[in-house]
Amino acid sequence: MKLKGKVALVTGSGRGIGRAIALRFADEGASVVVNSLHRDTSEAVKREVESRGARAISVAGDVSDERSVADLFETVKREFGGLDVLVNNAGINIVKTALEMTEADWDRIFSVNLRSIFLCSRAAAGMMIPNKSGRIINVSSIVGINPFPSRAPYATSKAGVIMLTRELALEWAKHNITVNAIAPGFVSTDMLMARIAEGAIDGDAILKRVPLGRLGSVEDMAHSVLFLAEEGSSYITGQCLTVDGGYTANGFIE
Repeated sequence: MKLKGKVALVTGSGRGIGRAIALRFADEGASVVVNSLHRDTSEAVKREVESRGARAISVAGDVSDERSVADLFETVKREFGGLDVLVNNAGINIVKTALEMTEADWDRIFSVNLRSIFLCSRAAAGMMIPNKSGRIINVSSIVGINPFPSRAPYATSKAGVIMLTRELALEWAKHNITVNAIAPGFVSTDMLMARIAEGAIDGDAILKRVPLGRLGSVEDMAHSVLFLAEEGSSYITGQCLTVDGGYTANGFIE
């Protein structure tokens, strides 16, 4: 078991990719801190983790809020005494044109998508540095590499995640803390499938652009995060692993 004896915190793990990461970590022997904005979802995933034989706690809270982050990490320290792996997965998106996007929309997206990563990573590093060991994995997006229309703050914040990953990797390498990111492509989450079903997104067009010919699964994302969390990736830091079935590599139009 690749994470046996490790303590891992996954933000935004009440559903989707975050939930899949939490469950995969449990399968690999980690004790898991489940975090989401809503207590009911975080408690549900906590029970799923425990059903797999792993220890888990649920801490609901807004990771874009400094006081909430402080409470979260105080709880982790009290319950487990330390932290080995942090996955900054929490994120939101608002689809509007730049002319329609409000300042409040912009600020909220940046707060959740980027500020939360700074706050949580800083708190995690404070626990990891004394142990001279740690793994931090941030969830960016292919939209932070190749922008999509009507997503100005989302695309910009996800690009910022990649740069923040590199910056923190440089600062904390001397403490044996690696900081990496993944950039998911189109993943078959409930949200994406609902948007395809309602016609807001053309699912056939996506598949024509993806060389591997399928949507990604939440398990695909979890496997990638696990790789960056376990010992085999100890010489990798400051990198962003694009997990998109080849979407961003494909410049061909049929």
